[in-house]
Amino acid sequence: MNFDTLFKTNVVFTLWCTDNNLLTETIPAAIWQLPNMSEIYLFNNQLSGSISTPVVSPAIDAGPWLQFVDIANNLLTGFIPESLFNSRWSNVQYFYAYNNQFTGSIPRSIGNLTGAVILDLSDNSELSGSMPIEIFTKCLSLEEISITGTSLTGSIPNEIMNLRLLQYLYLDNNELVGSIPAALWQMPSLENLYLDRNKLSGSITVRPASEKYPIPLLTVFLSLNNLTGSIPEELFSERWSNVQAFLASGNRFVGSIPNTTPLGNKFHNP
Repeated sequence: MNFDTLFKTNVVFTLWCTDNNLLTETIPAAIWQLPNMSEIYLFNNQLSGSISTPVVSPAIDAGPWLQFVDIANNLLTGFIPESLFNSRWSNVQYFYAYNNQFTGSIPRSIGNLTGAVILDLSDNSELSGSMPIEIFTKCLSLEEISITGTSLTGSIPNEIMNLRLLQYLYLDNNELVGSIPAALWQMPSLENLYLDRNKLSGSITVRPASEKYPIPLLTVFLSLNNLTGSIPEELFSERWSNVQAFLASGNRFVGSIPNTTPLGNKFHNP
């Protein structure tokens, strides 16, 4: 395919070029500036090279039409440029860039995805640095964060409590350090929590809950970290009645399993 043909029209709304191993080019910088583009599907190809962005024209940048970007399962390399997430991205709801070969840190401009529902940067093993705080202070519509299988370091910020719509948090198989924020156990929408295979440490702290209704958590994976101390009884109060699986093997917990657990044989810490 010759991408140049796209730039001769102003009426393109959706670009769908997927599952085509013949696509081995780089992504042209101008593709991010097509004035009426709302959806970009380029997943499952062999697109390569780094992402480059043109100097943004104010006239073109005025319309935030983009809503869906999927560049997953390619061979893209290099840094994700800070300039990629300009104001045109404020209405993007889904950004998939998993299973590429990106390096460097996640740009702070990712906070411009203020309308994002799903953010997936998983399986970019050389992606490094800490998670930008802007994800947790500006992207308040997020329902899923998936950043697994990378070299991310740093801690999970307390600001994660701002994401009150978050249902799925997949941060497993990274290099994350520090303790698990206490607020994480009281997030009102969180259903799946995957923090296994990191370097998280310290004891689990649970704040007393003022509400009595069950939290929505279904699965909690904490295995293969450096967590210590005893497992607090508050963690398994009646509010945990929805939990179906709790995996915490490969840590340094001490003491006994709390008698208050409603999980019964669903508790797993061999």
